Amino acid sequence: MPNWVFNTLTIQGPKQEIDYIKDKLNKPFSVLHDTWNKDTREMELKETHYSAPVFAFWNIHSPLEEGITMEEYVQQPKRDGVDMTQPDWFAKSVEFAKTQKDWYSWNNTNWGTKWDVAVSDDNKYPDTRLEVYESEGDDHSLVYSFQTAWSPAITVLEKLSNLVPNSLLTLNFEEESGWGGEYEILRGTVTELFNYDNRCRDCDEMDTLEYCDECAIDVCSSCYDFAEANPEDVANCQTHAIYLKSTEKAEL
Repeated sequence: MPNWVFNTLTIQGPKQEIDYIKDKLNKPFSVLHDTWNKDTREMELKETHYSAPVFAFWNIHSPLEEGITMEEYVQQPKRDGVDMTQPDWFAKSVEFAKTQKDWYSWNNTNWGTKWDVAVSDDNKYPDTRLEVYESEGDDHSLVYSFQTAWSPAITVLEKLSNLVPNSLLTLNFEEESGWGGEYEILRGTVTELFNYDNRCRDCDEMDTLEYCDECAIDVCSSCYDFAEANPEDVANCQTHAIYLKSTEKAEL
């Protein structure tokens, strides 16, 4: 399983663009997948239907638009295109992937992530949701939440931005191990607003966490919250014991 990135995307712009992109992202489609059948223990082709996908990378940019057939797209990636014994193998593997038509290579190249976030008809517990839709008065906006594999899907969001050139996209994201940031995207141009390697979930301060061997947890240098720590470990820590006592007094 991948490390998941939790994304919140806000789109603000003219009513016409907001209504247009909401409908486009939710447009029905179907895709062939090479799926493992646990009963027959064989790979089989399966057509997955998306009657109301909510937010679909496929509807922003699909391989069909490049003349790639579904049969080519459904193939598994080739593993023999790069000599992994060479020091520059990773850079060459990225360039090699750009020439391939299989789903894995194409998705990573054109979307910036491994999988689509569209909600399929057989998905009973979707992670992709339309949180806000404002299309009246002076407020015209959409807010989506979704999860991507390993990284935020900046590449496909650049393409989305070009479809609504008068709208501002703001992406706030955090990977499950703790790093994250926020980007603004306008007419395909990405501006980084901020980024962080870690963020305290108690006080929301960024880059304040540092692992303490004696406390056996990440300690925030801003709030010194020890709720998840073993009190005995903290009490025996020469550096942080004083903050544990301060916290206990505050609670009293």
